[in-house]
Amino acid sequence: MALDLPPVVVVHGLKGSRLKNLRTGRRQYITARQIFNMANDNLCLPMTWDGEGGQQATDGLVPDGPVRAVKAGFLTLATFYGPFLKTLSHGRLVHEFSYDWRRECAENNMRLERFIEDVIQNHSGPAKAVQVVAHSMGCLITLPLLNRRPELFHSVLFAAAAYKPGIGFMQDVSEPGNGNMTGPFNKTMFTPQMWLSCPSPFHFFPLADDKNDLGGSFLQEANGDPVQFDLHDLQDWKRLKLGPYHPNSKVPESHTESSNVFFGELLRRAQAYRQLLKYDPNVTYPPIAVLRSDCAQVTAAYKRPSSDAPFDFQTRVEVPGDGRVSLVGALPPDGIPVHKVVTINASHADVLNNDASIQLLDELIEEAKRRK
Repeated sequence: MALDLPPVVVVHGLKGSRLKNLRTGRRQYITARQIFNMANDNLCLPMTWDGEGGQQATDGLVPDGPVRAVKAGFLTLATFYGPFLKTLSHGRLVHEFSYDWRRECAENNMRLERFIEDVIQNHSGPAKAVQVVAHSMGCLITLPLLNRRPELFHSVLFAAAAYKPGIGFMQDVSEPGNGNMTGPFNKTMFTPQMWLSCPSPFHFFPLADDKNDLGGSFLQEANGDPVQFDLHDLQDWKRLKLGPYHPNSKVPESHTESSNVFFGELLRRAQAYRQLLKYDPNVTYPPIAVLRSDCAQVTAAYKRPSSDAPFDFQTRVEVPGDGRVSLVGALPPDGIPVHKVVTINASHADVLNNDASIQLLDELIEEAKRRK
């Protein structure tokens, strides 16, 4: 039966793959010892590019499959993609696209294209396209490929997609703690200094003329007036004291000055990629479904205490979502046809660990048959 169905390719989200040292084979993310803050957890990437227009230099870590769960002996500390992958594998041929979630979306988009081509070429069943399940940042990696190579896709399930730009990750890249916590104990694995070396979260931020879900600015004065910004301009990060330039970031000033060239290029590339996340009228889109959640509020805007003060991230405007992605933000860009949208109550990380995900995949198969 599995050969009669299109193969499934699962594309995880930010922080969603294990990382191992290519030379030693030793896992360096994510381990129980890291969760308990008992092991080295430096995940910074080299802040250099391999030549003009080239990829970011590597630190020798490579992806090693999606994180299913984190365990200490027989104790499960956290579940990630394990329950979904286990259920999906009953009766389906599942291929897990694992990528280094720290790196550029453009780089991982190209890797996904080659991965899907290989899956189709090696599939012995009748299907000549794949059913893709993309979660969170995995959706950002998938959409430009869908626009560029729609023939590779049988159908797509976008789960907790971060399509609409957001500002919630600004606190993570600006100060330790809170969203940067890993489990109840580790406060050092993810820090502003670490994120400064990783392009991935900067793909979430809005373009200069984007509006939040409520039609307002993502950055505001205390009275709600908009704060003018261009988050793809290095000077605005300095001017607004955001990210590594925030007084609470704990990033040494000497480090930020030495990284200016790298950070400026990172922002330019993130801007170029975000401009690819759009509807293409020349594409005949396959059946698409959306799975999203309304379990928790999401930051739509931050307000600063006064016009000369840094943002303290305590005063915010919130909208419904899953704690990371808003309900509106989980929808594909305007114009892209969606067969069905299902809203559930689950955390951002657990959206796929739900019966609705499997049901939607079955419905997409039926919809694809109907369209033939």
